[in-house]
Amino acid sequence: MASLQQLQDDVLSWLNRRDCIGLLPGWTLAVETEIAETLRARCQMVSAIQAIDATYIALPSDFATMAAIRDNTSGANLELKDEWSPKGGGWQAPYAVYSGTYPSVYWQINPASPCYAYRLVADCIEFLPHPNIPDPPDPAHVFQTVLMSYYQKPKPLLLPADTNPILEN
Repeated sequence: MASLQQLQDDVLSWLNRRDCIGLLPGWTLAVETEIAETLRARCQMVSAIQAIDATYIALPSDFATMAAIRDNTSGANLELKDEWSPKGGGWQAPYAVYSGTYPSVYWQINPASPCYAYRLVADCIEFLPHPNIPDPPDPAHVFQTVLMSYYQKPKPLLLPADTNPILEN
């Protein structure tokens, strides 16, 4: 199948009914939603290099699910964290240093440490520990970069000639 029109023609032919033509747009939307939520195919995989130049970075608009994030220099995988606490958590050593005395105990991020973990927060990605961003901005500062591989949502089929990799494959 190469287009929405061909998909609709094939469905009507298989059903052997032409009176269902008005139901096809709703059926197509429901199937597209199910596919976007559940299908993870090789043709959906996208890779991009991202500089860690902010604490929170917006995810691409076509983002469905993260596959992997690697440090662009070393190739090491960044670890997915589902919870994080700047006052301890489980990730501080060796990337954070103890500072202060009781009762004003706190953990301070080691500015020389690169980000080694991430978490997804709403429609953003948060890198951990938070990156060292110079203030005021320094044009000579080199930010850590990562190679993000993610599954993209299929392009919606709106017009009869529309297609996407899922439909083609």
